[in-house]
Amino acid sequence: MAHGRQTFLNSAADMRWLGETHLTLVAVGKHFKSAILYGNEDWPSRIELFKAKNPKVTDTCVVYENVAAGRTKRYVYMGTSKPGIG
Repeated sequence: MAHGRQTFLNSAADMRWLGETHLTLVAVGKHFKSAILYGNEDWPSRIELFKAKNPKVTDTCVVYENVAAGRTKRYVYMGTSKPGIG
């Protein structure tokens, strides 16, 4: 599935907005300092969360897919390895 546009977030205000808007059951600002949204910011198809404010390509991330459709799936990517369901 192509996700289209990517938006990188790493400010405290953006991460707070992300937690309040799309991931209300996840302590986004407490555990994660940056994110990449795929697709439209108001209706993302995928969100990747990182512990670092400025993550590296090899950093582990937590992925939420089908966020906008309400059928969220959670995966954990360990750097560049294949995902495992978390």
